[in-house]
Amino acid sequence: MGDRRWVEQPDMVKKEVILYFCNLFQADSWRQPRLGALKFKQISEEDKVWLERPFSVEEIEEALKNYDGSKAPRPDGYNFNFIKFV
Repeated sequence: MGDRRWVEQPDMVKKEVILYFCNLFQADSWRQPRLGALKFKQISEEDKVWLERPFSVEEIEEALKNYDGSKAPRPDGYNFNFIKFV
């Protein structure tokens, strides 16, 4: 990716996208965004670790149970209520 070449073949595009995000998320440091003198807040290291933990089965079940299934129909026309029922 460093050589800034243009790729069009689907398999090469996929490879470059994966490489880009792998490099992005493996960076040792992250530049905190700034807007003039406005400085954005950062979360604590403890909160970061908590947010990156794996989901528990209970959390997933609770999220599914509380989700309003009447919204966002899928392309086939079925909404989440149908999926929750099945």
